[in-house]
Amino acid sequence: MAATPDKAFSGAGGSAENGNGSAEERAKMRHKRIAFSTVTAGATKLTSILTIFITAPLCYRYLGAERYGMWMAIVSLVTMLCFADLGIGNGLLTLISEADGKDDPRLVRRYVSSAVFLLSALAVLLVAAAGAFYPLIPWHRLFSVTTAQAARESGPSFLALIFCLAISMPLGVTQRIHAGYQEGYVSSLWNALGNLLSLGLVIASIFFHLSLPWLVLGVAGGPALALLLNTVWLFGWNKPWLMPSVAEIRRDICWKVLHMGLLFFVLQSALAIGFSSDSLVIARILGAEKVADYSVTARLFTVLPVLMNVALIPLWPAYGEAFARGDVMWLKKTLVRSLRWTVAAALLINTVLVVAAHWILRLWIGPQVQASHELLLGLWLSQTLAAVFTPLSIFLNGLKVLRFQAVCFSLMAALNICASIFLTRRIGVSGVVYGSVIAQLLCLILPTAIYVPRLLRRLERPAPQLESMESL
Repeated sequence: MAATPDKAFSGAGGSAENGNGSAEERAKMRHKRIAFSTVTAGATKLTSILTIFITAPLCYRYLGAERYGMWMAIVSLVTMLCFADLGIGNGLLTLISEADGKDDPRLVRRYVSSAVFLLSALAVLLVAAAGAFYPLIPWHRLFSVTTAQAARESGPSFLALIFCLAISMPLGVTQRIHAGYQEGYVSSLWNALGNLLSLGLVIASIFFHLSLPWLVLGVAGGPALALLLNTVWLFGWNKPWLMPSVAEIRRDICWKVLHMGLLFFVLQSALAIGFSSDSLVIARILGAEKVADYSVTARLFTVLPVLMNVALIPLWPAYGEAFARGDVMWLKKTLVRSLRWTVAAALLINTVLVVAAHWILRLWIGPQVQASHELLLGLWLSQTLAAVFTPLSIFLNGLKVLRFQAVCFSLMAALNICASIFLTRRIGVSGVVYGSVIAQLLCLILPTAIYVPRLLRRLERPAPQLESMESL
């Protein structure tokens, strides 16, 4: 498509609804969009849980233990590729919110066009790599399957998931556009449709007695199809001025998107390494049988992170847009309010979980899983500290303070692993949790507690136009 003339962008912004009214009007609009996004994200999360609740027993009975287990192993393997976009999606979200705050839809289109180009190139590389290595890998041995049917389906099932992942990478730009414009509620509705499509495709695959690769395509293809429909709707009707164009791709914009994406990639990787290594540490030092006591108990405390993500993620683009417009008072008030609510929720929810943990575990799993008081206290501390840091991290993301976070998260990951190994050898399973607590305190909470007040004081001082607070 040819480059769009400037007049095509007239009407793309400039209304009070888009943020050009008074500070009070902009604040009301942000809170309205945050509320919509939070409610719809929560509803979408329920549809996701409902889909899993329905499909898991259906697929288990249809596939049998071995083929179902192989499917879960493939899903886990592909999940490791969730960072394949190199953080470009999160970088694009932040850049769009900033450009929206500057009322510059042409800049948004250049960000979108450049991101689509980069993600399409990465998707092609991913498919090419999968195709090149596919005949070299003994898939049935990799997944430890023994039956002839499972062996035949192992490789094609993996390719089916890779194909859906590759398709979703460039299409996922639409979700970042909605989020960057503080329209996360729109993405949530499309995600809910994807979950329902996935449910329907799985039921159809079982009804027609299709093989495992087709079942995998049903599960992963539902969200991918919803992304495709969202893309058609967004660029065809909702925001046609953002239609990606080769003419809008700029080398400097590509480097900017990639640079910010790589910073987010470091954050995501360090976070994954730091907090996903606990089970591995326990298995290596104490044996695999001890992992269950930790992992099952830790799952009880995942309620709070899910709720925090639903409530706090919509603040990310709102912070970016408010920073670009100079709405300092809204930034400060919203940050303080989010801290108060998350800490209060953490204290309440985590305390209830600690008190009721033994009863819940007996009812859910049975008496075979035992949670020590030391482990429960450690999980209470870890999740409460996370409730303190998460709203601060969302705030820093919105203001593009990424290098500081990258250093903090990298140090946290390294210290977490070392401390967890040291403490697990001395106090057992709960050592991994206290290792996390120490790493969070020293590498995340304390540095951020020093940095953020200084940052807020800088915000109050008149300053030249900046790309981010790290430019000060």
